Amino acid sequence: MLSAHPIPILSDNYAWLLRCGETGATAIVDPAEEAPIIAAIEAAGGRLDEIWITHHHGDHIAAVEPVAARYGARIIGAKADAHRLPKLDVAVVEGDHATLGAATALVLDTPGHTRGHIAYHFAADHVLLCGDTLFSLGCGRLLEGTAEEMFHSLAKFAKLSPETLVCCGHEYTESNAKFALHVDPDNQALVAFAAGVTQQRLADLSTIPSRLGDEMACNPFLRAPDVASLARLREAKKQILRKRRMQLFHSPASPYARKVYACALALGLENRITLVPTNPHISPAELLAQNPLSKIPCLITDDGEGLYDSRVIVEYLDSLGGAVQLFPKAGPERFAALRLQALADGIMDAAVGRRMEVMRPQEAARDAVMERQKAAVDRALDVLDGMTLPQELNIGTIAVACALGYLTLRFSDEPWREGHPNLTAWFAKFGLLPCIASTKPKA
Repeated sequence: MLSAHPIPILSDNYAWLLRCGETGATAIVDPAEEAPIIAAIEAAGGRLDEIWITHHHGDHIAAVEPVAARYGARIIGAKADAHRLPKLDVAVVEGDHATLGAATALVLDTPGHTRGHIAYHFAADHVLLCGDTLFSLGCGRLLEGTAEEMFHSLAKFAKLSPETLVCCGHEYTESNAKFALHVDPDNQALVAFAAGVTQQRLADLSTIPSRLGDEMACNPFLRAPDVASLARLREAKKQILRKRRMQLFHSPASPYARKVYACALALGLENRITLVPTNPHISPAELLAQNPLSKIPCLITDDGEGLYDSRVIVEYLDSLGGAVQLFPKAGPERFAALRLQALADGIMDAAVGRRMEVMRPQEAARDAVMERQKAAVDRALDVLDGMTLPQELNIGTIAVACALGYLTLRFSDEPWREGHPNLTAWFAKFGLLPCIASTKPKA
């Protein structure tokens, strides 16, 4: 007999602790946060034989390697996704069987959310580990796949026993219920199911796992009769999701994060963004789940996608439209703005690198690196001083202002204004713009 227990991790994820009752063999599915995973394993006896992965997203694999190293566990995942998963000990394809002690799961290809997504079905134990393909009352967003792929993936689940436990990757049921009721208000089974979900969440209880028979009666995506219907549902859900606030992992001292938020202010998007103060040097699990590099800024878009680095984020924000256009569409103006951004980013790179060296013990090699970085900044400042910088907001001018602000913050004993009268005059005026003045870092 196989048992499957959810482990709440991150903000709304679930990893799954599997245990074969006959042999005691234990596995974890989709571990993305080390501390709660280890606590659950230790509480269950301290044994971990295997780690099973459904797909490559950071909020499903961030803790795979440290947990595997701690317990000597084998790692199992999709052969098709091996290039973007932690190193696999066993690479599986559809039709393979994954065993845990005396329990056996059939591997199912379930593309739609991602290209290489797989699920594990223990038929004898009525357990389905479906990752982000199927949720209670919902299904995964179509990030890499198509509506047709998702339709066929869900059709595989629809053939399983109605007693199957749906062990999915997120606690989305309450919000999914609101959408389900919006599109299927007369479904009395859904009305009753949603009421139960509300009571569970009020009591701070998990709604997962759910029973597949209930999902077949209530989940609008499982009930979609054809590809076109599912596509319409996904598009309708996408439009609702777009009303959610984005999240920006940031630190006020980071010039890159300041550049992003200054752009958001310039575009009038600040009311759509929640700032999440973050120390990337301690690699918090929430950040790693979105950006494996553990670097800020990182933006979670309104449809849940993680974007990095600052150059990617600001272009995404500009694509949403706003009060100004930060990236000229084409021609000389566009490349002038991009070149200016590259120059400003280069100043930030050198200045931040130098700041990191300052914090290390003094040694000859460190001093040589710092001198090279200082020389790079000085040369870039000379180039900027010789340019006629516009007062208009664009990605280049915002980046320059953020770079100069960082120099003022971290290297106040080396005032960049000395020897750069034109740049000083430009910044004196440009720095008064609300998106620049309001994001000035505090010393």
